Amino acid sequence: MKLMYLVVRNLFHIFLQDRYLFILMIACTAVSTFGIYFYSYYLAGYFAAYDCEQYDSVEITNFDSVSVDQIIQSIDNMDIRLIRDVYCKESLQNENIPVMGEYHSDYASRMLSGTLFDINEVNNKVIVDELTLAAMSDEITFEDTPIGAEILINQIPYSIAGVCSITEFEEVIVPVKYFLRNYPVKTMEIRFQKRMDPEKKSSVEGLFDYADLAWSKSQSIWENSDFMMKMLQISIVFLIILINVYMISYYIAKKQRDKFNKYFVCGANRKQLRLISFIQIILQEIPGILLGIIIFGAVHFGIKSYHILYSGKSMGLGMFLFLINLAMHILFSMVVCQCSKGDLYALD
Repeated sequence: MKLMYLVVRNLFHIFLQDRYLFILMIACTAVSTFGIYFYSYYLAGYFAAYDCEQYDSVEITNFDSVSVDQIIQSIDNMDIRLIRDVYCKESLQNENIPVMGEYHSDYASRMLSGTLFDINEVNNKVIVDELTLAAMSDEITFEDTPIGAEILINQIPYSIAGVCSITEFEEVIVPVKYFLRNYPVKTMEIRFQKRMDPEKKSSVEGLFDYADLAWSKSQSIWENSDFMMKMLQISIVFLIILINVYMISYYIAKKQRDKFNKYFVCGANRKQLRLISFIQIILQEIPGILLGIIIFGAVHFGIKSYHILYSGKSMGLGMFLFLINLAMHILFSMVVCQCSKGDLYALD
């Protein structure tokens, strides 16, 4: 209890003597905490959405010489249990909203309402993400749920089958077979549940012997440049915080040199003095940490959407936040160095 009393008393005196520096320190810690939560939540969400399992995929091109029915028949002849995803790409060039024919064996984690249609669906149904739904709210009429409501996409009417949090290419999703019959398809990609052995690859190649096939493997999340860039940024934020803690320690050692001398003369040993310094550092960081958490909580729950918070535009906020964080800590370090000129006090 005596140690805690000394710590609280010391902090109060520091605040009275250098309140602007004290406030700057809290601000630096708050910005750092917000940055850590911002990037950590982004990385956690990215990692959760990223397919970490290793699988094979095949890109199918140059099938203009055959009919749509033959392409659909080739898909029907495949073992559906092997298929993870199907993407029909390169639709109309002048679309306001990108449209892709897709099938996904497991899309449950992204669905907010409704369900994703299966591979045999042939009707004009559509899956939209929440951003698209919000942007087109004036054009859609529904009461309690958008499921079943009609929507015009590029002047084509669709019935909304489901709403998801995010799509892979910021597109709207329509059934594969409907897409093949109504859009000019030049590329089709099929992703499988796992790595395919040579026999299964040969079977797929036999079904699409009229087209060109290019096999590829899934990319590890550690090979993703966007993910690794955010990892680098959050690592630098952590490094900045460590520098901040060091500068606080330096400042305390200099600012309270005489006071620690008195403690030493009065019988305090090295361990007790270090414990007092350590507790002071922790207590000095707590207000900034709490403030950073509160700010992030307000931003996150105010927006209420991972996709909106971490869309391409708002990730610019992350870089801006990183630069502000760096500038504030450089300023803090310069001020502390100016306030702490002289030699460090050694307990000898």
